[in-house]
Amino acid sequence: SKKHETEKVVKEPQEDKDSKFKIVDHNDDEKLVVHDIKELTKVPEKKENEIKASTASINKSYTLPPIDLLDIGKKNKKGTDHALIEKNISVLEQVLKDFGISGKVVEVNIGPTVTQYELSLSSGTRVSKLLTINKEISLALAKKDIRIQAPIPGKSTVGIEMPNEAPQMVTLRETLEAMPKQTNSAVLAVGLGKDIMGKVKWCEIDRTPHLLVAGATGSGKSVCINDIIVSILMKAR
Repeated sequence: SKKHETEKVVKEPQEDKDSKFKIVDHNDDEKLVVHDIKELTKVPEKKENEIKASTASINKSYTLPPIDLLDIGKKNKKGTDHALIEKNISVLEQVLKDFGISGKVVEVNIGPTVTQYELSLSSGTRVSKLLTINKEISLALAKKDIRIQAPIPGKSTVGIEMPNEAPQMVTLRETLEAMPKQTNSAVLAVGLGKDIMGKVKWCEIDRTPHLLVAGATGSGKSVCINDIIVSILMKAR
């Protein structure tokens, strides 16, 4: 019949003269039908055996290196310049006032390379207005660049971050010694350094299925990878 002839023509591969590709209408009978979620999550017995066979062994002849092999960080001779911090607070609050923004610095977090000034804005103040005077704040504080974090995660304050005059070096030994005791048995717990608040940061790389080490030239990507390798060598056999 004409009806069957029409269906047959539609299901045949169609070819466009202007295209190098064929348009194919697949038969519905060829589609995979899943009746249970277990069919997707089931691991073949062969793969399970391969996983068991690839279990890492312990090298008992390897002696874990002592923490004394790592250098102790040198502290800055100048220390924290409290007078400079008080001056920055005064200048920052005055700049905000000049642009009609009512705010007050409620806390200062001094990190190894960056100092964060926590700013509490008055009720009704638009955060977007603060973001528009980024350059003016940099000019008033004589800083090459500042970063505004609005708001600080978990807080009702805004963070204004600016680089320190004298950055403090963060060593791997200092990071490993400050890690929690429960990480002593975790052979894949590695030290990463310190955050802006000056708190030690670490992670267990077996819980991170993907790892991206990003940053500008000279920001410390290779140092980060070396820290990960050394952290493992300090714990794992």
